[in-house]
Amino acid sequence: MALLTLPASPNWYISHTVGFNKSGLLVFAARHDVFIYDASTLPISHKGVYCGHREKVTCVTLPSTTVDPNQILCCSGSEDGKVFIWDVNSYELLYETEAHGKVTALTWSAFNHMLIVFGDDKGEVTCWNFCDNRIASFKGEKSPVLTTEFSNLEEFTLAVGYKSGVVILYDIRDGSLIHRLRGHDDEVHSIAWCPISGENFKPQKIYKDLDRPEEENETNVNETEIRKDFGEEGHLLASASKDRTIRIWSTVKGRQLASMRLPKTGGPPGDTGRGKLWAAIVWSYSDPHNIVSSSFGGDLLLWDLAATGQQKWQPFSTTDKRQQHNRIIFNLRLGFTDNNLMATTSMDRQLIIWDVKKRRPVHCQPTLGGYVYCARTSPIDPGRIALGVGDNMIRVWNLNNSNNPFDVVTLWQGIRSKVTALCWHPKKEGLLAYGTDDGRVGIYDTLANKPPSVSSNYHKRTVYVVSWGPQCIKTEGTSSAAYFLYSIGDGVVMQHDPYKLEDEAHDLNELIEQSNGKKPRVPVRSEISWSPDFSVVAIGNDDG
Repeated sequence: MALLTLPASPNWYISHTVGFNKSGLLVFAARHDVFIYDASTLPISHKGVYCGHREKVTCVTLPSTTVDPNQILCCSGSEDGKVFIWDVNSYELLYETEAHGKVTALTWSAFNHMLIVFGDDKGEVTCWNFCDNRIASFKGEKSPVLTTEFSNLEEFTLAVGYKSGVVILYDIRDGSLIHRLRGHDDEVHSIAWCPISGENFKPQKIYKDLDRPEEENETNVNETEIRKDFGEEGHLLASASKDRTIRIWSTVKGRQLASMRLPKTGGPPGDTGRGKLWAAIVWSYSDPHNIVSSSFGGDLLLWDLAATGQQKWQPFSTTDKRQQHNRIIFNLRLGFTDNNLMATTSMDRQLIIWDVKKRRPVHCQPTLGGYVYCARTSPIDPGRIALGVGDNMIRVWNLNNSNNPFDVVTLWQGIRSKVTALCWHPKKEGLLAYGTDDGRVGIYDTLANKPPSVSSNYHKRTVYVVSWGPQCIKTEGTSSAAYFLYSIGDGVVMQHDPYKLEDEAHDLNELIEQSNGKKPRVPVRSEISWSPDFSVVAIGNDDG
């Protein structure tokens, strides 16, 4: 039987939390660990977790080529400034060094597999030859480093994006500054190098009269021809910023060649999105005219540099809304053969693998943003499991889906705290009761797309048990409910009518006092459990 795992969610608001190489190895940082997956076959399979860091892991990277097939290296950095190189197969720590501050970016040289560059929140850029343990640092800007990328064509050229909005090109041999690229008005979140050389990316105009091309007007310009290559001189660089723009730079002239503004394609109505945007980009290897970027509401956009109209982008599309992001995206990473797959992570706590050429998802991996406090199997459908998670959400995992083993529905509406208790209805399919850390009790119909019904009676503290059972305390009027909802929090057992949650709930201590008599100290109730035929109920107390 295959092992299925729901991992912890990749870390937010960082540009380098995902590594993806051409062999299909996928790693990502979640809390203070690094999760390892094999994405060479779908669905992706969980391989292990590296737990060597003590603080939050802020960035990971993989080498573009593997020198020794028996030893696959991964480099990771954390908030405490530690930078580790470790073996993916054995989890053995092989090399380590330390930054001057919190590590914020990592990149591995495509030409020298022993060279890694990392940046920190002090603005320091450090080159590390880990085999010789030689380190050289330089600082061209006082602002924190947010992203770094080695050129894939020029061995010693490094691009660094800063929180101040500046992009600097360095020669790593001596740390000298090649160009300081100014244009962004806010944080530079992501940078990407063009996969081919040259800088002539704009469409070439074709004239009717080739003898007089200088007489360019509407009568003699016939059409435009997309260039198959960009020439030989120079190397294009793209940068994406919180200022909502993507800019294309000439690394020869050190100036901007084009600017594209991100459209408002998603998010809540009336939200400008400026405070909630994380701009991530990659340059397509299958077509150098194309750049893929994130957007406001979680949409992926394909930008065509050869487009002549006003709209230069097209959205990635999917028929299943659950297999696309609905909140901001933090990471785009190309990988597998010819870099034809792309891994994305988002605030919606999904890791999605995309086919870049077809612009559609091929796998969606749900993740968990907090501790799992409870897990309950449906008595009517044992292949359906409900998980109460500390990220203020409920996951309903459908294991009956043979086509998608990670068929997970996320329930979040009406939940404002950690989900600490769950219980399926014994007879009605899809009806799920829950309790939360802030004392709320509610009922979700997991088969209907609507918010939950929430009881108007709150516990003072955490709800740690919810349970279904027959009515114990008779109430005024009649109720059509065969089973009532019971909840335990702050040492009290409350009975709720599932069809009248707005009515007052009843304390079971009143019924217990009628049978056992009043005691000077009422025990703190801690558990409730019904017999299989619901004829007898046992109530546990914290005094044993």
